[in-house]
Amino acid sequence: MQQTLVFVALTLSGTAAHAAKQTNDRAACTSACDCLTRVEQLRNYLQNALKTARSNIESDSKLETKALIAAAAAPKEQKAVLGPIAAVAHAAAKNYREKVAASAHTVEKHLVLLATISHAYDALNHNTEKAKVVQVAGGGANNFHSAAITDNSVTTTTRTVCPQKEPSDTYEVSELDFDKEQAIDFPTEFINFEARCHNTGDNSGCTVTSTDVFEVTAQRAFAKGQAETTTASNHAAKRTGYIATRPSNVSKDAIQKQHKPAFSAAAQLLHHSDIKNYNTYINNPEFLKLVYATTEEGQNNPVFPTDLETKLKAILESRYGPTDGSKFDQKVWQQIDSVPTTFFEANSAKQTTISKLAGGEQFSAALGLALAKKESRNAHCATTPSQTGVKEKSQCTDINDKTECGNKNGCKYNDKDSKCEEDPAKTTTTAATTNTTGSNSVLTKKAPLFLAFLLL
Repeated sequence: MQQTLVFVALTLSGTAAHAAKQTNDRAACTSACDCLTRVEQLRNYLQNALKTARSNIESDSKLETKALIAAAAAPKEQKAVLGPIAAVAHAAAKNYREKVAASAHTVEKHLVLLATISHAYDALNHNTEKAKVVQVAGGGANNFHSAAITDNSVTTTTRTVCPQKEPSDTYEVSELDFDKEQAIDFPTEFINFEARCHNTGDNSGCTVTSTDVFEVTAQRAFAKGQAETTTASNHAAKRTGYIATRPSNVSKDAIQKQHKPAFSAAAQLLHHSDIKNYNTYINNPEFLKLVYATTEEGQNNPVFPTDLETKLKAILESRYGPTDGSKFDQKVWQQIDSVPTTFFEANSAKQTTISKLAGGEQFSAALGLALAKKESRNAHCATTPSQTGVKEKSQCTDINDKTECGNKNGCKYNDKDSKCEEDPAKTTTTAATTNTTGSNSVLTKKAPLFLAFLLL
């Protein structure tokens, strides 16, 4: 996370020195060690993006499941508060998961390529005083060259070991600017593919006869630190060791073209709306519509006002706290944790609160049971013959909210006894003005997609 913050901070930097450096083509890395360090910085950034995305998804999954259970299992007076939260939390988490699924593959594919380059530079910079190093010309993009390597082409060289230190967190962004065509430049002496064979008791060199074999052999070498080279002669058993490669001029261009989409994909992984944060909701127009739909005005007026946030200001503050989000956790997530729920374990029903669910199977069991009860309740309400003028007697006594009781066909609120009861003078005889989907009809009328989210 520190690297990500540094990366973002430096990207936004407006210093004159940084701006001047951005206007010039960045210099090629001056050594194999320099190239290796830059590649490692890229790898660390992309790996951090993947790690952050996985952490975000895990956190989202837990929070959205809690919210969905609470929205289905909470007492009626809490549903108006928690229903919109659960709907938006689920939608935001689902959207992020889909975005990550689309971007992670691009990042992972680029990491494979960077790992190949990194391992090659690392292998080529260990002390190889007794090793034979050969230059192999040609080779297509990202291919390992196919050619015979003879004794005449083998030269002995010594390379130094790169300093054993972690890449710096304070690198200049211009060195890793994915928006430039020249994201990583390789010096001329590192352009051609380079193969190295350690011979045991034989100085006849190495022979490579198949591009595919060479590529597989090299990849095995990167993964295991050593591999057996395949030759066309009868000396195969004596030519064991490892092979390392550097990018060709063609493959360098191919690598550079992958940086921009990889960076864009990484940005998608890091662009996350925290569903525990009030800003995710208050800045979402759909959330405001859902809240409006739970109000008395919203139930009677099918048209959403243009100034929803202003109109709902008092209700929003009452339910969710001030707009700075300082009370949001207390009013929402602590309330969600305290909602009583039931789950089945070993064929036995167990009562608990959402905060005490252990996650995993208990989350699934509690959510499934809560939604099943909700479906059953809605199905019962839907079969009540309210459109024929028959009073909904059985439903009046189940209502605890005074406003909801007053809006219910055939019901009235008894202030003296503080309860909802049948009102013979209050009936509705037409189907056009009657909701028959139970206490959650407002969500069906106003936002069917979000209701669907709650029922998944």
